[in-house]
Amino acid sequence: MTRIDTYARSLRNSFRWDRVKAEAAQEGYCLLGSVFTLTPSGKFYAPFAFSNVAGCRRCKGTGTVRRSAGNADRLAVAQARLDAVDIRSLVDTHGGYSTWPSEIRAEVDALRAAVEREQVTQTCTWCDGTGSHEAAKDADWFTALERVAEEHGLFVGGPDGADGCDVWVGDADSPALADEDDAEAV
Repeated sequence: MTRIDTYARSLRNSFRWDRVKAEAAQEGYCLLGSVFTLTPSGKFYAPFAFSNVAGCRRCKGTGTVRRSAGNADRLAVAQARLDAVDIRSLVDTHGGYSTWPSEIRAEVDALRAAVEREQVTQTCTWCDGTGSHEAAKDADWFTALERVAEEHGLFVGGPDGADGCDVWVGDADSPALADEDDAEAV
């Protein structure tokens, strides 16, 4: 079970979704709470400030970790060979990849596999490449919230608007939202 699945199961049990759906249908949205109380980290992230985000202990905040199997010299050779393949010419001559001659497809596939195999770094699995384990957990939590909201015909809003820390769900079919759209059109 993934972290997203775990969060989704918890979210299904944390709210009375029938009541949330009813309020969202009537009002257009239903406030679930604040990122400070809902998300795993309890933090609000701003794109211009990283001071409140703890770096990932595994990758030291870089988002990548060293692979023991990778070899920089073999990677350079494989990448140079792949770069030497004139993809544009192949597409012009043969069309899309699936219509290339099988020996050319096999050669390109082997070069791509070699480049992948010889990578000396890979995306950190603890932080999903974000450089922060807690930021990755929060992103997974929001993904789980979107999944659960969609199960009920709702969409997720926030954190934005008047209070940038609010997390809410909305009902696109709500007459309240239709009234707001009509008012804005005037």
